[in-house]
Amino acid sequence: HISLSTWFRDYLYIPLGGNRGSSFRTGVNLLIVFLLCGFWHGANWTFVVWGLYHGLFLVAERFLLGRDKTATPGILGHLLFVPAMLISWVPFRADSLAQAGAFLRAMAGLHAGAASTVYSATALLTPELVLALVAGTVGALPVSRWLARRVQFPWLRSIALLGILGLSVLKLASGTHNPFIYFRF
Repeated sequence: HISLSTWFRDYLYIPLGGNRGSSFRTGVNLLIVFLLCGFWHGANWTFVVWGLYHGLFLVAERFLLGRDKTATPGILGHLLFVPAMLISWVPFRADSLAQAGAFLRAMAGLHAGAASTVYSATALLTPELVLALVAGTVGALPVSRWLARRVQFPWLRSIALLGILGLSVLKLASGTHNPFIYFRF
């Protein structure tokens, strides 16, 4: 993705004017780049929506926060970022906009017929998934950095991370076949 983003920057964003023009023009340039980034991932409306969604968030961040990216306090930034990212990946992974809509409605607790049964929280939230979600949430919060600074044994963190890696590998190895996502393109 570094080479992809570098290519979009060098051969599209900068030739369009980058951020050298007005704020409006910079926003348009960002939207064009992310729209085309969506097309690069696949010729499906879901990827166009995914690209525009990311472009709109970049434009909103630039207009709302300006150059001061620290304007949103840490915990508030997490509370805004995590749901925005969770929502953004739904159209990327969905086969159609209808499927993405059904999944988003199910995520919001709005049941929409048969599709909501497939995507219902009760059907998907197993005890081990709940444990993984709780651990991931705690790990993503500033609490993990706070705890890491206070642990007297630095090697303990390495052992814990290796243990998590090992459990993750075991879980992946014992799971059902899940093809590499880019084979869809």
